[in-house]
Amino acid sequence: SSKQASWLDIQTGQMKPINTKFIEFFPQGEIAWTDEQTAVYLSNNANGDLVLVTLHREISELITQALEITGRPLSLSPDGSRLLIENSSNTEIELAVMDLENGITDKLLKYNGSTPLSIAWTADSSKLALVRLVFPDEMDQDKGTEIGTQDALGKLPMDKNLFYTGNVVDVFELETGNFHPEILSAGEHGDGYLFNKIVWSPDGERLLAKMIRPSQPIGRAHPVVLLGQFADRSNYRIYDAELQLIETLDRAEIEAPNANLAPTAANAMFVSRDEVLIIAAYGLNIHIFYFHLQTGEFRRLPTEPGTFDSGPGGYQVYVTHQSRQVLYAQSSFEHPSEIYRL
Repeated sequence: SSKQASWLDIQTGQMKPINTKFIEFFPQGEIAWTDEQTAVYLSNNANGDLVLVTLHREISELITQALEITGRPLSLSPDGSRLLIENSSNTEIELAVMDLENGITDKLLKYNGSTPLSIAWTADSSKLALVRLVFPDEMDQDKGTEIGTQDALGKLPMDKNLFYTGNVVDVFELETGNFHPEILSAGEHGDGYLFNKIVWSPDGERLLAKMIRPSQPIGRAHPVVLLGQFADRSNYRIYDAELQLIETLDRAEIEAPNANLAPTAANAMFVSRDEVLIIAAYGLNIHIFYFHLQTGEFRRLPTEPGTFDSGPGGYQVYVTHQSRQVLYAQSSFEHPSEIYRL
C-alpha cells in the first residue's frame, strides 16, 4: 500500500500532502525549523549515507545534502544549525558539535562513561546541556561489570556507587566557548536523587531537571541505582542560568518516575519562562499538569482519560510558545488515537 505524509493546519484541521520523497527520506530523529516555512532533519539515502534534508512547506520542495562526519550523530539542534556527534571506542567517548553552515567541528570533551542520557539545546542553539554517566579514567569494562553487579545486589552505599556519584550535568555555551563540564553532580547536588532528563526554558535562562530516586528493594542493604531504571519516585527542579537551584516541585500527582516505558519519554516542558507542563501518570491515566513558578499555581489540564501516544522523542505532546496551545496525540480503551488541540 502507498504511504502519504501531510502537513496539518492545527487551527483548521486541514491536511496538505507533503512531497512523496519524504517517505523515502524519513526523519531519523528530531525535526528542526529554520523558519516558519522550512523544516530540516537527518535521514539516510539509498546507500545508507547520512544526509541533511530540507523540506519547504509552501512549495513542497525536498532537498538533500550529504553530511561528511566522523562518528555517530546524536542530536540536531532546534534551529537546525548544529549537530551533536559522538565518537566512541573501547576506552573513551568523545563528543563534538558541528556547525552545519560552515562545516567546522568543535570538540567538547573526552571521557570514560556512557553516551549522554539526556540532551537539551536552547531554542537558539547557543547552549547545550547534557546528563551523562562518567567513570574514572582508569576503570575498565571488567570493573564496570563488577560495579554493576554489586549495585544490582544493593551492596554499594550511595557515596561509593559510581552509578550515582558519576551522574552529572554539563553545560556548554557554544557561542562564547565557555564550557562547564560536570557543573552539577548527583553526589553533590542530588540529595539521593539522580539527574534524569533536562530541558531549557524558551529564553535559555532556566534549566528544568527531572530527578528520580533509586528504589531499595526489601532485602537490599542499599538502593539499586542502575541508571535509575528502577526508580521509586521523581520530582522536578528548576535552575537559573548560573545553575543555582530556584525551585523544587515535589507533589504526589507528578511523583510517578516512569510515566512511559520509553527511555526518552518527554516528561516536562516550558510554555514560557515561568510556566511548565509536566506529563505524569496519576491514578489510571496519564495527565498534563500545569505549574507557574511565580504564583505557585498547580493544576491538571482538562485532557480526556487515556494515555498519550509514544514517538521517537517520547510522548507526542507539544507546546506552541507564541500561541500558547498544547498539541497532543491521545488514545484510550474507549477511543482510538486522535490529535487534540488545547
